[in-house]
Amino acid sequence: MLAAATALWVPVTRTARAEDARPLELARLSVFVGKWNVVVDMAASGVSPAGKFVGINAASWEFDGYFLVMRIAGKENGRPMSEIQLLGWDPEGKRFTYDSFNSFGRRSSFNGTVSGGTWTWSSETMASGTRLQVRYVQRFASKDDMTFKIETSTDGTHWTTPVTGRATRTS
Repeated sequence: MLAAATALWVPVTRTARAEDARPLELARLSVFVGKWNVVVDMAASGVSPAGKFVGINAASWEFDGYFLVMRIAGKENGRPMSEIQLLGWDPEGKRFTYDSFNSFGRRSSFNGTVSGGTWTWSSETMASGTRLQVRYVQRFASKDDMTFKIETSTDGTHWTTPVTGRATRTS
């Protein structure tokens, strides 16, 4: 039954997508395409352990150009870590989306906006039984140089910055 339903659904979704043009907003995500060297400094918090991450981020368009897929590989505090991130556009909610999954079992989901060269991603999560608001801000100093920070708050007013980093495009 499931196979039959899937067989009917797939051609319908392919036809619907073929008739629809990709949202123009997707093109804005192209600033992330390429291979990046990444260095991250982390303080102990609800979103990260204390320490450092050093790695490579490779981003390219996949899924017929509807999602930008970033594959990250590196070392967090000397331990190998890999992550996949999917960035896209939600036409119903009129916002960018960012979902990530990594080899330490961490999962994140953000909604984003962009203004000039600054991307701001927002999320809520639970950390040690406390609701935590998370803001991930990426600023492009140039097309090949980006700084970023992750800020957290328990009340939406007072923010701390447990994570800072820099990414430099190599290709």
